[in-house]
Order: sequence, then C-alpha cells, then structure tokens
Amino acid sequence: MKKAFLLLALLATTLSFSQNHIGLSIYQDAKLLVIGDEKHGYDAGTLDVLVRADLQSVQQKYGFISVAVEFEYAEIKHDYYRYSVNAGYTFNKLIVKKAEAGMSIGYGIIGRNQKAYKGFNGNAFLKYPITNGLKFCLLAQVVDRKDIGKIGGSGFIGIEISLN
Repeated sequence: MKKAFLLLALLATTLSFSQNHIGLSIYQDAKLLVIGDEKHGYDAGTLDVLVRADLQSVQQKYGFISVAVEFEYAEIKHDYYRYSVNAGYTFNKLIVKKAEAGMSIGYGIIGRNQKAYKGFNGNAFLKYPITNGLKFCLLAQVVDRKDIGKIGGSGFIGIEISLN
C-alpha cells in the first residue's frame, strides 16, 4: 500500500507541473512477453510492466524537453521494483510525420530482496500515433542493476495515452 501511495503521489506531482502535454505510458518487456528468459527460468508471458508519466515542455524548433517519473514491476525471483525520475529531449520534427524519437537519462531506486539499490538508467524511444490521444511506443532501456552487479538492458512495447 505504501508503494502504491508513493506512485500516486509522484504521478499527482508530475501531472500538476506539466507545461504542454501529459502522457501516461504502459509498457511490457517484449522478450519476457514473447519468449521468456530460459537462462533464468522465466516463461513467455512473465510480467515486467513499466508505467511512465511524461511531462512535455512547450514545443521548440525540433521537439521538446520532457521530464518523467516511472515505476517498473517484474514478477521474477525476489520481485523487482524500480522507481525513477528522468529528463530528456524528444524530437518530433522528423522525416516520418507525427513520429517522435527521444532519449532520456534518469536516477532511481531498485527494490529487491528487501534491499534498496540506487542507480542510473538511460532510455531511447520511438512513438507513433494510432489515433488521436493514443500512441504506439517502443522503448529501449539500460539500467545500472546494482542488485545483480551489472548493467542490464531491456526492450519494451507499449502505448501512451494523452491525459490532456
């Protein structure tokens, strides 16, 4: 319950400071969804969900600055939780009309095995509108996994819903 309250407080704070656009994204780790991870004993369909609230600044010449809070939960051995705050730039004046591409860096906390680990993360993403207010998203992520002593990478698929 404490974690849910913290997530809601982060989202409420984030939503109240948006300058131009607010997006709520929901992602699933593509590898764990489709083929699993045989090396670690996780079947296809293993849950690894990332929820992200993005705040966009006003439009600039080629795109906009964004700030995001995110929460990730994975149903793996010794459940995995990660909270982070990110900042980056999104380009939306690309060759493919309406497409967006961006990168961000962040800092967060991983909860695992009843311990907390602090570390950095990086994201690169592509977004394309499906309908007005709904986008298809691809996200590549690199996380400083201090809980296992290495840098880990993941690829996510998801959707973003416009909240304004």
